[in-house]
Amino acid sequence: MYATPAKRQNFQLLGDGYAIEFPDLDEHIGIEGLLAGRQSGESKKSLEAWLNARKEK
Repeated sequence: MYATPAKRQNFQLLGDGYAIEFPDLDEHIGIEGLLAGRQSGESKKSLEAWLNARKEK
């Protein structure tokens, strides 16, 4: 949601397709959790720190 379209489009499947990696965003999303509709385990504080670091660049 906070990434540019170019950064969202830069992804690769890991292993036999168990996860999607977004290297520009330092993010990995497990396919099983995605399909099951599980929410991220990332804390609000962690997300805010990541967003603030992006603003500084």
